Amino acid sequence: MNAAADYAVATSLLTRPLPAYVSYVDHTSGGWGPFQGAHQATVVVDVRRGRIISGKPTAIHIATGNDSTGTWGDEDAVTHPAFRPRCYDATAAQAATYDGRPAERIALAGHCGDDHDKKDEDFSALYVDPSTHVPIAAVGHDEDDHVDVTLEEHFTQVADHVVPAALRVKVLGSGWMAWLDVTARVEYTDYRFSDQPF
Repeated sequence: MNAAADYAVATSLLTRPLPAYVSYVDHTSGGWGPFQGAHQATVVVDVRRGRIISGKPTAIHIATGNDSTGTWGDEDAVTHPAFRPRCYDATAAQAATYDGRPAERIALAGHCGDDHDKKDEDFSALYVDPSTHVPIAAVGHDEDDHVDVTLEEHFTQVADHVVPAALRVKVLGSGWMAWLDVTARVEYTDYRFSDQPF
């Protein structure tokens, strides 16, 4: 295993140019308190301009009293995914399993964030297929003053494209924040690709 080379293959699959227009169905579920409810919408994206033509993605916004733990999924899943490969460097690779299947775990170090905005350093590992290096999931965990945040973005292959399949955020409190236990999930299904507007 070669972390840098394998990550380069996975990155090339994740960033392969998409057709001019992509549509998908955004399904959101889970949570209580700071985040709750369910939502479904068809989102159509003009890929060349990186903007949404119709539909509204669901934002997962988790608030913990006076401060905000984070917001994810508020932009379209194809041109603004939660995991942005350019913001990470591969540091190590090892054999692993993910969701019961063999995988290669590529450890990541983020370099886009700063002290004020760590959003682009949310992920710490990318799991890929050990043979093809097709991405399976990007995962991250952050502990901050009695609040643990676990973030997972799953991927799927549709036609010749690797696209987000789901985004899961789990926020768990401890100590005086022990009441906080929120899980939210967005699934992206029914992808369609076209060179012409839908």
